[in-house]
Amino acid sequence: MKLLVTEGLWDDALDYLDGFLPACARSFGAQVFRNFLLMHRHIAAVVAGDRAALDAILADEWMRDVVYAGHAVNINRVVDPVMARSVLFLDDVRACMNWEQVRSYAADTLDRLVWLTPELNRSRLRLPARNLVPRDLLPVGLG
Repeated sequence: MKLLVTEGLWDDALDYLDGFLPACARSFGAQVFRNFLLMHRHIAAVVAGDRAALDAILADEWMRDVVYAGHAVNINRVVDPVMARSVLFLDDVRACMNWEQVRSYAADTLDRLVWLTPELNRSRLRLPARNLVPRDLLPVGLG
């Protein structure tokens, strides 16, 4: 998923995440993780010139709350509301941002989001803590 995010393939990253999350009720951590990817997807669309993406952001309750959040400092916030407002509403700010670095930082944030998402921290998703050989990972008969 980090590679998808680094390359700016937000739709593919969302599809990948959805493959691991249940279709029914999701934990708060899962909602934050998915909305983090959604917000970046919409911001990338705005940067690419799609003004309808801004409407999509403001139509979503969680994203609207991020954009218009108060100035209270909260170090646990995944998306800084002041940055979100600047990127969305100021063309000059968007033009001078290093979007490769933004995607790289987003990719680095994924580790924290995975850790905070209970659906992704089940024992069935963890690899053994020893040297891996192909027979431990690949189905029998493949090869």
